[in-house]
Amino acid sequence: LRSLHAAWEGAAGVACRWTLDGRELGATPQCRVIVTNTGAIPVELAVTNAKGERAQARLTVQIPDAVAHEYRLATRLHGVPAIAYDDDPARPEIHLRGTAPDGLPFTLTAWVTAPDGSEQVVHEVVALHQGWTRLVLPVGTVNDLAAIRWTVGHAGVTIQHDEVRLLRQPFDRLPAATDGSFLLIDGAACALVPRRASSGHPPPFSGMRAGLRLVLLDGFLAPPRLGGDDAGAAFDRALLADLPVFGARIPGLAAESIRYRRQPIEDLAARSEIGALHRLAPLAGLDLAGPADIVVVAPDMHGPARGETLEAFERRLAGLVGLLRDALPAQVVLLTPPPGLLPAEMLPPSPGGSDPMRPYAEAVLRVADALGVTVADFYTLCHTREATASVVDGALTDAGRRLAAETLARTLVGTR
Repeated sequence: LRSLHAAWEGAAGVACRWTLDGRELGATPQCRVIVTNTGAIPVELAVTNAKGERAQARLTVQIPDAVAHEYRLATRLHGVPAIAYDDDPARPEIHLRGTAPDGLPFTLTAWVTAPDGSEQVVHEVVALHQGWTRLVLPVGTVNDLAAIRWTVGHAGVTIQHDEVRLLRQPFDRLPAATDGSFLLIDGAACALVPRRASSGHPPPFSGMRAGLRLVLLDGFLAPPRLGGDDAGAAFDRALLADLPVFGARIPGLAAESIRYRRQPIEDLAARSEIGALHRLAPLAGLDLAGPADIVVVAPDMHGPARGETLEAFERRLAGLVGLLRDALPAQVVLLTPPPGLLPAEMLPPSPGGSDPMRPYAEAVLRVADALGVTVADFYTLCHTREATASVVDGALTDAGRRLAAETLARTLVGTR
């Protein structure tokens, strides 16, 4: 739309005001309007010159009927892990997929924000090729990133926008869901960046006291699919019997004074819409662990059994522990997995032909050191009690569960 006020007698110093159906459009001599409907659209123009003289005009624009097309578009951020350390590589790319015909132009714009607030903008006009295209962003490390947001536009209209934020410790909220690629906190997609460097001397573990709420997140002690109910009940009885024995000097610490429950990690993931086996699903259910004063984590080993790398296992555990410690919040105790828990053929070869579970026990120790939490070293105790067959065919034996209960009880009452 263009004003023809230059032909008006009072053309000097003219101000324009455009409205469409009562909605103000702009105040410049030219006005661009993009519509998606058809039919008649009333447009009004009011002009005022420097003397205050005013004139106005009205035009009904007839939008012709057009054949409507509906296309589906979806974008996703790739190259940034859902849980990562600051020194991990980042190769971010925005992938655009859709049903629009090849050659239809879209504008992809991304804003890459650094932790210091500085921002890089990457803008490109793209077209789908066989339903897919991408926007490559600057390569670096996770340490370079605080957030990545992006928009998709067509014909001057933004048709999609999204954002991923990178959260560093201390984490202040628990995730409520996951979209399959990232955790969702308050509806926003977030990647977690737990601390990796050693915390030095962690704060002393205050240990069990009568009346404390103790929650065990069980990933390997009594798996539900391997007779978990009976095995879990047996472990619970052994732990509640051992705590008063090893904590005899703690006033009032008797089995009936311990507020204890065991929560299978699989149950945390069961409500996830993307499937309980997804590696992020348990982290989206951590609110079920509360309220708690102490949370013991026996790490879930389903990921390594399905090909998850040692590095990914460590980062996932670090994210889980960081959320429990900071956002639940609670004291956290980590239980190292025992030798032989997973068959050797399921795991990468261990250097020097040593036990292939050893690197996973060491990863638990590294996470504990970085985040300043306590470890109940079940792995080492199994080696010192080699006469006890703790694991047979990838599952804890009755003797193994009793030894795990003893390890945990000694740690909780401070008699390791």
